[in-house]
Amino acid sequence: MNKNQFIMTLSKHLKRLPAEERDDILTYYSEFIDEGMTMKTENEVIAEIGSPKRIAREVTADFAIKELNDKDTSVKRRSTTLWWVMAGILSSPVTLPLMVVVVALLMVAAVVSLTLVVCYAVVFIAFTISGLGAAIVGILIIPENVASSFFFVGIGFVAMAIGGLLMLPFKTFCQFLFKVISGTIQKLYRKIQSKRGVNR
Repeated sequence: MNKNQFIMTLSKHLKRLPAEERDDILTYYSEFIDEGMTMKTENEVIAEIGSPKRIAREVTADFAIKELNDKDTSVKRRSTTLWWVMAGILSSPVTLPLMVVVVALLMVAAVVSLTLVVCYAVVFIAFTISGLGAAIVGILIIPENVASSFFFVGIGFVAMAIGGLLMLPFKTFCQFLFKVISGTIQKLYRKIQSKRGVNR
């Protein structure tokens, strides 16, 4: 692979990045190859740099980490950038056992998060439905026992109110989980990069 092929391939794999960021990276690697060719052949320099696809994934992951730390980034955008970071982690040339551990940790984090969200939703729904059921029972037994009717209706409204209160922090709860997961993935990525001794 020569310099032009390397830059073209790298550019193709950096298409998700903003044009200005992409141009800076392409300029950097173009100049790096030119400087390296003063002491080595073109092929040797490019072989030392590595695969343009792998570099693109790592650069995209680095950019995604900056995006995740930007407070103005939307939740939808953060979800996309989180996948970029994970792609960067999985593209890092680490040993097989470490790769298995990384994938297992990512899967566990996803399962635990989904379980917590589902449990939270089930509790909210259970309070709401049981409250509604109690209120309906209370209304139906009015002719038989007014005191019991008021008791059931009161319990029903209390349960529905608790369900409503649980719904309010649900979005905050999901955002908190997302921050914890994204923070963990960022730390993992940085740790892998620091072990590799990547210096850009």
